[in-house]
Amino acid sequence: MDPLPGRPNTTGAATGLGGHGRRLAKKGTLPRINPAVDPYHAVSVRHGLPAGAFDLDLDHVTGDVDIRHANGSEAFTPLGEPDTIENPRPGGIIYADTTGVPTCHWNHRDAHRTRVTEDSTHVVFVLETFHATRDGHLLKTAADELQSLLTPQAGTAVQYLSADSPRPPSELSPLGP
Repeated sequence: MDPLPGRPNTTGAATGLGGHGRRLAKKGTLPRINPAVDPYHAVSVRHGLPAGAFDLDLDHVTGDVDIRHANGSEAFTPLGEPDTIENPRPGGIIYADTTGVPTCHWNHRDAHRTRVTEDSTHVVFVLETFHATRDGHLLKTAADELQSLLTPQAGTAVQYLSADSPRPPSELSPLGP
């Protein structure tokens, strides 16, 4: 699955699940980013689920996060391009907070301001599927695996959220010491 079919990747980095799968097939390994990012990339590829993460430190995510269709006026600053501001394609699926867009194309393109770094201490990880009824067991297995991979780095808590039981980031337990 390529989240951005036909779109050139100007950063040279693999994008989303499709990019990581291609890199794994070609090189036999995933790129090393940091101890928080590496596990969710591995879980994403292993289970075939799109995965993302947001740094909640220093109010990088502001207000509630809504998953919705873009109207095209939202501000998005791509990961690794802090001086670039894009507007998501109208009708595309974005995660939006009160400041802008933490991720677009579902969670395939991360924003620079919410990137997870080695200094991040409060992180929300997102695993996605279009078929929650069919794939719920897969999401739980992937979330459990992610927690087991993250636990050596930090005291983690996995909380399952869905459209039936959403909560704003301020109500989530922190991941970290």
